[in-house]
Formats: sequence, C-alpha cells, structure tokens
Amino acid sequence: MKHINFLISTLFLVTVLFLANGFAQDYVHYATLTGHTDHIFSIAFSPDGQTLASGGADTTIRLWDVSIGKHKKTLTEHTNWIRSVSFSPDGRTLISGGSDTIRLWDIATQKWIFIGNTLLRRKFTFSPDGKMIACSNPDNTIRLYDATTLIYKKTLIGHTRDIFSLSFSSDGKMIASSCWNEQIRLWDVATGKHKKL
Repeated sequence: MKHINFLISTLFLVTVLFLANGFAQDYVHYATLTGHTDHIFSIAFSPDGQTLASGGADTTIRLWDVSIGKHKKTLTEHTNWIRSVSFSPDGRTLISGGSDTIRLWDIATQKWIFIGNTLLRRKFTFSPDGKMIACSNPDNTIRLYDATTLIYKKTLIGHTRDIFSLSFSSDGKMIASSCWNEQIRLWDVATGKHKKL
C-alpha cells in the first residue's frame, strides 16, 4: 500500500512540475514598450497582429511594431485625454477619441481622414463588417454611427451607470455592454432595443 501511495504521489508531483513548466514556457515576457508620458487608457492590436495602438492622458496615440517591440509613429492631433482606440476589422482604419473629438485615421498614411465632435468619453468598437461603430457615452447611453462618415444612426438607452465595455456579436446583430452596476445588457442592433430573453 505504501508503495502504491508513493507511486501516486510521485506521478502527481511529476504532473504538477510538467504543467508548471509548460505554463512557464507559454507565458514569456517579450518586450516593454515605453514612450508615453502619462496614464495609458486604451490599447488595441491591428487585425494582423503586427501593430499595436495605444492612447492615453498624454493626448498622443502611439503605433508600435510588435514584431520587434519598437515605436513606429506618434499621432499628436488630439488636445485632451484619449479614452479609447480601436482598429477596423480590415485594419485600414483606426478610431480614437475621448475628451475632445473622435477621429478616424488612415493607417497607411497615418493621417486623420475624418473628425467629429461627440459626447464620446469611454469606449467604442467596430461592427464585424466594419460599417458601424458603437460608442459608450457619459450619459450612460450607447450611440451607433456610420463608420465611414460618423453620421449618427441610433441611441441605445437602458444603462443607469457608466458603460466601460462594448462588444459586437460575430454576426454583428447584437451588442453586449457592461457597466458599473454589475449589469451586462444585450441589444438588438437592428431595432436598438434591449433584448429580453
């Protein structure tokens, strides 16, 4: 019996060490990206995983080449805190915004191609087809905009606290949102109504 217990204990220890070693190899620190001079509020990978965008309280957006861990470009046209950055699904456009304006950037030229004044303060995200942008606002609403022109489409009303996360479903027909009162709401994009399951 002692022999069996010893074998079981040995096998357990070997398994734990094997798994620990495996996890240690899976999570490796690759690089530290430095350059911002104040708090960083948002980061986003491009769809191809080659570029990282970051924005924050220093009013700049930095683009990074993640394959080598180097800074590529700094976009400086914002005049106040940048709360959120997000790439379009095709990776050609970056949207940024926060406490001053919302801007669409052409990634190829790294120049802004559209600017809009909105109540945007928190987060935004592109729909999977890249045709629509969902924005959370300080009045606890979510507004939907045309992703090319930033023309307003509709408002989703229901949250009673700040909204800090948004996500489209893979088919683009639903939006999930979460806020500080521990609620997650699901919305029908076509009707703008809160889905009741």
